[in-house]
Amino acid sequence: MTKSTERTPAEMAELSRRAARSKRARKKAGLPPLNPVTKAKENPKSKALAIRAMCYACQGGAESYRPDAGWQWAIGNCRVFSCPLWPHRPYREKCGAATEGVYKGGYK
Repeated sequence: MTKSTERTPAEMAELSRRAARSKRARKKAGLPPLNPVTKAKENPKSKALAIRAMCYACQGGAESYRPDAGWQWAIGNCRVFSCPLWPHRPYREKCGAATEGVYKGGYK
């Protein structure tokens, strides 16, 4: 990077590329965090990101916005026991969901 405060177009492109991938770099650049659907599309081979994106969409999330702060709690405390992704849903330990011992097999 140059010593002056102005950045070259190449430097700006590199910052944008880094910011698209890194949570810390996005925050530093003043960009909003990526939502789970966008993250899953950027890494289509990740099963964990695909499950997170599906749960996010099921709870009312969309690719175009990030919902209120309660979306992780809603996923962690999901009560759709018939969902095949229910035993694999994220944020269970983060939200204190006490459902693990109730349905050992994932769903009835």
